[in-house]
Amino acid sequence: MIVSIVACGGKQEGSNTDSSDQETGGKSKHKNEKIAVNKTAKVFAIGKGEADVKVTSVTMDFFPEGKVVLLGDDKQVVRFELEITNNNDDEFSFNNTTLRLNTNTEKDKTLAIIINKSNANDILESAKIAKGKSIKGAMYYEVPTSVTLKDMTLVFKGYDEKMQAKNIEIPFAQ
Repeated sequence: MIVSIVACGGKQEGSNTDSSDQETGGKSKHKNEKIAVNKTAKVFAIGKGEADVKVTSVTMDFFPEGKVVLLGDDKQVVRFELEITNNNDDEFSFNNTTLRLNTNTEKDKTLAIIINKSNANDILESAKIAKGKSIKGAMYYEVPTSVTLKDMTLVFKGYDEKMQAKNIEIPFAQ
């Protein structure tokens, strides 16, 4: 499979407004700072299929409005907005556990369990994608508040044609 990952660099375009804390009725400390990422494509051969993976934005210190905030003061949730398009002649199977996050302090982070269907309706689900079709959604990762866009690398964990493990690192700022 050929996987094209698109993302790099960034510019701020979002608001720094706080999200509501439903439990207290007050304001939380979460900024929901959305950063658009420049679209710089790389193509990688993995397995037998071909797919484009585009990261359209990254939101630092994310939390949905009106939801109970369960994070400590030293943690934040980072939201990656993605679109995956199947460019292969066959069905493409995507599993959201193949996308991991590395930071300057932690490696191989999986989807944050604090974000789930009760507080976010746009989680990128695992799916079989038909030829020419796309899926869109978001991946959420819990990281220390000290982590910035420059400190993060999204990693696609897949297999090559010989079923050898292959990891693709996608930096967001250079």
